[in-house]
Amino acid sequence: MILTRFRSTGRRTAGSSCSAPTRPKPASTCGCCRCSVTVSPFHFCKDHSGMARARFSPNGRWIAYGSDESGRNEVYVAPFPQPAGKWQISTAGGNWPRWRHDGKELFYLAPDGKLMAATVNGEASAFAVDAVRPLFDTRLGGLRYAYDVSPDGQRFLVNTVVEEAAASPITLVVNWPAALKKSIPHGDDVVK
Repeated sequence: MILTRFRSTGRRTAGSSCSAPTRPKPASTCGCCRCSVTVSPFHFCKDHSGMARARFSPNGRWIAYGSDESGRNEVYVAPFPQPAGKWQISTAGGNWPRWRHDGKELFYLAPDGKLMAATVNGEASAFAVDAVRPLFDTRLGGLRYAYDVSPDGQRFLVNTVVEEAAASPITLVVNWPAALKKSIPHGDDVVK
């Protein structure tokens, strides 16, 4: 199991596990474990395909994850510890869910690179998704740890591709001694 995040109490963690590499892609499941001297992971929702990047909500009652079970990557939230139902958060594809520290927003990346924010409420027995809105465009650089969010949800650290400045052209002068002789009076004395 690849561990991805500790619950805010530090007693549980979520992770993903993959089978041996296969074509077109390995199977993966979402798992959890209690943190102790002897760790025994258990599958949280092994019946869903392609689950990845699971994150606990700050109150520990919900788990957000990405899954391709619909045929494209989407972000879902399910209750924890028993996955009794789920709520789709993304509306047109998404991955890399991250919670705001108070649990009132869930952020994710849309397929076009936009960072999205969903206003959510996980205080009642049922999960509620209100407005989903784009925040800004990203230009991701790298496959792991695409971004993270500050506890207040106001600042983001994004792994971004930086454009390099255009390189200055190189001028190559061939047969420069002959050119120097022609341009300087008495060039024969200068270049020998």
